Parts: sequence; structure tokens; C-alpha cells
Amino acid sequence: MRAIKYTKWITSPELSKQIGCQEVKCSFSHEETSLSRLLAFIYSAKKSISVAIYVLTCTEFSDALINALGRHVKVRIITDHSEVNATNNQYHHLMSSGISVRTNTPNYMLMHHKFAVIDDEIVATGSFNWTRTAVLGNCENVIVTSDKSVVNSYVKQFEKLWNEFAPFNE
Repeated sequence: MRAIKYTKWITSPELSKQIGCQEVKCSFSHEETSLSRLLAFIYSAKKSISVAIYVLTCTEFSDALINALGRHVKVRIITDHSEVNATNNQYHHLMSSGISVRTNTPNYMLMHHKFAVIDDEIVATGSFNWTRTAVLGNCENVIVTSDKSVVNSYVKQFEKLWNEFAPFNE
């Protein structure tokens, strides 16, 4: 998986309808989806995961991040202050599991990024919020690259925001 230079995928409701196997009673997807692809990158992390995401409601993502923390991967999340207490967001669950979450202040411009940096080697970015709707109901895009100049730009942006923003206090 680490050999990638550049890949992209696009999700749409039409593609989501193709998910699943031919077994009548099988409730699991056996096809590669945008969700399974992004989760594979998260599960591949060995050292660090830095996430700047506006909305995170999909439990599969929060479970993968908590799993990474359990594997001693450093996990950090930046989000917009308005989203931390929004309905169905996973931020409190992530924080109670030991993951650091930082937010902007109410006077700061909207933190609307949607990217993840894995081990400072891979970046996934696009229109894709980490929600079920993004996976199953929206037309979204995600680009994944290991191009060093692109990855380094995202690492710098994450570190800049991490240093500017404050830890979220409940």
C-alpha cells in the first residue's frame, strides 16, 4: 500500500448501490468502497495520524482512530469549534478514549479542512467529510498521494493549526 504516488476516487449514490455480495442474507460489503479505502490507510498507520476534518460522525472512522491509538500510533484531530458538540459527532468519544482534539475559537474563520496525514508519508484530501452520508449519499472526491512536496505542505498546515488552536475542554 505504501508504494502509491497518486490515486483518487469519487463516491456517488449510484456507486454505493453496487456495494455488497450476492448472498441473500449477507450483511457485509465485499467490494472496495471509499470507506474501506480510507479505513485501510488509517489502519496502515505505524507512527502518526493527523486529521483536520470538519465533520466526523461515522463510527467506523472513530473506531479506526481509537484502534490506532491502541497500537501506540499518535493520533491528533483538529476540527471546527461548532462541530464538537453537534449531534452524532464522535469527538467526545474520541477524547474520552485519549485522542487529542483541538479546535479554533468562535472568532476564527471556519475550520473546513478535510484531510488526513498518515505517518507524514501519505495524505488523503478532498470534499469528503467523515460521515455516512459522504460514504453512501453524496457525490464526493478523495485524492490520496505520497508525493513528498504535497504531503509536506499538508504536514506544515496541520502543525500550524495545531499550534494556533487550543485543546478542546468539555
